[in-house]
Amino acid sequence: MLVHIVTDNFNTGGGIEHIFQIVNGFPSVDFRIFAESGDAIDKFFGLRNVETCPQGYRPSLVLKPKPDLIHIHHLLPLLAFFRNPLARYEAPVIYTAHGLHIHKYEFSRSVLNSLKYKLRFKLEKYLFARADRIIAVSKEDQNFIKARFKLNRVNYIPNGIDHSRLEEMQSQKKEIGNEFQLPAERILFITVARFNFQKGYDVLIQAIALIKDFLNEKNARFLLVGDGDTLPEIEGSSGTDYEKVKKIEGTRSRS
Repeated sequence: MLVHIVTDNFNTGGGIEHIFQIVNGFPSVDFRIFAESGDAIDKFFGLRNVETCPQGYRPSLVLKPKPDLIHIHHLLPLLAFFRNPLARYEAPVIYTAHGLHIHKYEFSRSVLNSLKYKLRFKLEKYLFARADRIIAVSKEDQNFIKARFKLNRVNYIPNGIDHSRLEEMQSQKKEIGNEFQLPAERILFITVARFNFQKGYDVLIQAIALIKDFLNEKNARFLLVGDGDTLPEIEGSSGTDYEKVKKIEGTRSRS
């Protein structure tokens, strides 16, 4: 079986990690991954069942070596495939919605955001309806797509966890604690993500503040790792809401 996976680029991020888990978990299936080039393309080198194609995601390019299935992971290539309302494809097209970014327009009642919400709603409803199957990575997204977009071809498949990676991190816990001068006897939480709206660091901080007495009692510490647009905002709020969060500018990679 030949599956063509399509996304916007090979840059480091949750989408590429999600794709890596798929192709690594199905060694008996052949995959070609189509996207613009990026810094994480080397991640797939050494996987015998995977061919990377960093020339973009034009439908003519993706369809040329006829696949049995097309699996799209970003709205831009989905738009490229179905910009033409008359477009039809021999291979079934499925789309994984890695979160619904339309929600960010719900948090402001400005006229501009209201207009952006309506335009995004119409676009996503049209594009999702053109796919043969939609995969949602959360129950909330599945319910939204079914209720608001009136689509029933939606399956919920949560993101997987590679438990072996967690076991590797256990051996590094003391090293990380020493590096950031944390107490020896403590519970350590590490969150790695971009500091932007979609990742919800502000919600995490509010949750920490609500149970800060309990966390102090348990000697819990948090390391928030990453950078992004909302980092200054998070840094500015942390001093008043709680005292147990450490921010690190710039993502640190650990193998």
